[in-house]
Amino acid sequence: MLFTTRSQLFAGRTSLGHVTKVGVGPLSPEHAVQMLLPVASSGGGGVSGGTDADADAAVVVAAETIVTRLGCLPLAIVTVSGHLFADRRFSVTNYLSAMPESAVTDTVASVMRGALECARSQGLEELLDIAAFVNPDAITLDLLGGDSAEAGVLRLCNMSLLQWVHGDVYSIHRSHQDVLRQSRLPTAAVHAVGRVLLSFSPSDSSTFSLGRSMLPHCEMLSRFASLIPATARAEYASRVLDESGLVLRIVAFQFETSHSKHEEALSMKRDVYGVDAQNTDLASTLNNLGTVCGDRGDLSGAASKYEEALSMKRHVYGVDAQNTDLARTLNNLGSVCRARGDLSGAASKYK
Repeated sequence: MLFTTRSQLFAGRTSLGHVTKVGVGPLSPEHAVQMLLPVASSGGGGVSGGTDADADAAVVVAAETIVTRLGCLPLAIVTVSGHLFADRRFSVTNYLSAMPESAVTDTVASVMRGALECARSQGLEELLDIAAFVNPDAITLDLLGGDSAEAGVLRLCNMSLLQWVHGDVYSIHRSHQDVLRQSRLPTAAVHAVGRVLLSFSPSDSSTFSLGRSMLPHCEMLSRFASLIPATARAEYASRVLDESGLVLRIVAFQFETSHSKHEEALSMKRDVYGVDAQNTDLASTLNNLGTVCGDRGDLSGAASKYEEALSMKRHVYGVDAQNTDLARTLNNLGSVCRARGDLSGAASKYK
């Protein structure tokens, strides 16, 4: 585990066990300049390519000024380098002319916004909108859109806005996420996580690893639930909260957390549909809650949720309706009756 800090808290202390102190600071100005010069010498942005000594000297001076304004901070310099690589309209010298001369913090934020706007102008906006609100360390290609998104993902990697981790997994720096989230909403991330979660099936163990991989993204989205627009809140509750609740119960055996996810989904759906609303979306969550209650040993709570779900479904389908959705809830009620020792009640429900 690596901690980076400017604090002097650990200075001179040797009683912390297996702790190795490593000096980590900004890049040297020379190293920082070299990170920009390959972009210039490759012809990126219309630079002379090194044939004119005066032009080359001007490029070096511009690069030195850029890295000084950025405090020689590696991420900021990599961001500028990626921007220059992607946007051939810019040379190092005219990029400098567009940079603010404010404090380092403001300048770094400005170059990050510029790189992200460049990516948006190239049609990569939706990929960035997804990456902004999910767990930054394990963003799968499937989450970003699958094979159809591969070319866009590669371009973001070339711009140093995404980083390849392994296989079909990528990461994004948290600082880039912070800048992205200043002007975006998590709608695209909700759709993306929900879409992937639809492939999870409680009856198919081959999908369990996929479900487990989505849990960190669901947890990340929950931090921004208040930002989700009203038009996407029902979908967020239906797919992300309910499906993550299923994964937590079936794959991770975390019954308490699963229960809280389904309760949150029910509350959000009632907020969207109305307190007295009755529909199959609400009934589905009630059914999930009944199952979790049963797993926790709360048989009366399970029966109550199943009865409420059954009543809601009959309201939707009709009192005398006969279909497999109603049958599933009757079957669940029969199982609860049997577990409570009410065999005649169980037989009635099963019949």
